[in-house]
Amino acid sequence: MNFKRLSILLIGLFCVLASHCCVSSDVRGLDKKLKAMEKSFPLPYHEALQANVKKCATEAVPCNFEQYSSFIETELRQRSIPLEIKYLPFALSKMNPNFREGDRRGYWSLPTVVGLRYGLVIDGENDQRLDLEASSRAALDYLAELNAKYHNWWLSILAFSNSANALHHAIMLSDEIPELWDFYEDELLPNTLVISNLIAYIYLGNEGQITFSEPIQPIAPTPKMQEPEIQPAIAEKNQNNDNQQVITPTQPVQKTQPDPSSKPKVTYYTVKRGDTLTKIAKQFHVTVNNLMKWNNLKNDKIYAGQKLIVKK
Repeated sequence: MNFKRLSILLIGLFCVLASHCCVSSDVRGLDKKLKAMEKSFPLPYHEALQANVKKCATEAVPCNFEQYSSFIETELRQRSIPLEIKYLPFALSKMNPNFREGDRRGYWSLPTVVGLRYGLVIDGENDQRLDLEASSRAALDYLAELNAKYHNWWLSILAFSNSANALHHAIMLSDEIPELWDFYEDELLPNTLVISNLIAYIYLGNEGQITFSEPIQPIAPTPKMQEPEIQPAIAEKNQNNDNQQVITPTQPVQKTQPDPSSKPKVTYYTVKRGDTLTKIAKQFHVTVNNLMKWNNLKNDKIYAGQKLIVKK
């Protein structure tokens, strides 16, 4: 009886050790492969990658990758941006043009203020964040500008996928710039999943393990329905005879045309040392709430050198 129990315990221990060895082997394998893939910026390993790589491998990405890859690599080289960045929209939106999260939209998850700043048309009838080529050029211009500021591709990616203000606040809370995975573990930013997603897709892309499906067609914004022009006419019966006469208004009903001058003008203001949102709002005769809305600010923290959009 004791021998039987001992055999069961030994078998169970063997299974646990074998499983542990397999997991350790997988970890070491992924860690080594990521180090071998490092070219323009680091791809540090983290245990969260194991599950995320498997998850991303099973989710089909809607993309004509051959056409996209050729186009985006040309744009990346023109701006001296690492080719690995071609997987950033995979990490942000799964290459879905209809992606929407708060004010962010499109392949590159661009906020409205960034899209407008880099020349995209965004109005009630058009949203070029849903256009792959136009949005990619705007996104890469923005990313190149961020890297000129941070001189660090990962910090630029975090500022891109959150906001420069959010990144600045996260760094200010720490004594020094946190390590990449510290942003993820300590949830220092609203979107830190971009770290795990991007590394996973870079790995899968290099291994040829991304599953692709048919591209998704962008859903254009629905234009507001215009009210039909009404020309009222009232048919009244003449009390003195059986004939009818039509009474029309003395002045025709005219359709009101929008006043082009009513469209707000956009001004860019560079924050100076000692500035506050309240001070800037008073200077331009606008509200603090509008300043925060126009610039996608989560709080009233601003810093010298920052560019703000002001609409008048």
